[in-house]
Amino acid sequence: MFSPLAFFSFVRLTDPSRYRDYNEWHQLDHRPENLALPGVVWGERWARTPDCAELTHTADQAYAALDFIAMYWFRAPGGTRRRRMESARRKSYQWGRRPELAYVERPFLGFFTPVKGYVAPRALVSGQALPFRPAGACG
Repeated sequence: MFSPLAFFSFVRLTDPSRYRDYNEWHQLDHRPENLALPGVVWGERWARTPDCAELTHTADQAYAALDFIAMYWFRAPGGTRRRRMESARRKSYQWGRRPELAYVERPFLGFFTPVKGYVAPRALVSGQALPFRPAGACG
């Protein structure tokens, strides 16, 4: 498999008026800092727009009102990369660089070990390229 470790964070804004604040902080501060960490191969974030929200169906209500999902892929060794990301998260909080904590909930976040990646033959890319393939909007 391309990457031995992946991280996901599901985000719900507790104050919808902070959508722009969160978006700017994540895109211009948080994500670039994470991408610069040694061993981070790629990171992506998806926003659930109102149009997408209308199409959302979930069996678990904890995930029914998500606003964003972030994902990062890591190079080996996975354990070292995980510790570095956790350390960076603690430091950014101590340095006052986590303003979003006042207005977000994360009903789910964690590290995962990818098992296998599948790519449809029509995509014309390998499984190794899967993390870098753009993801489209819903609908």
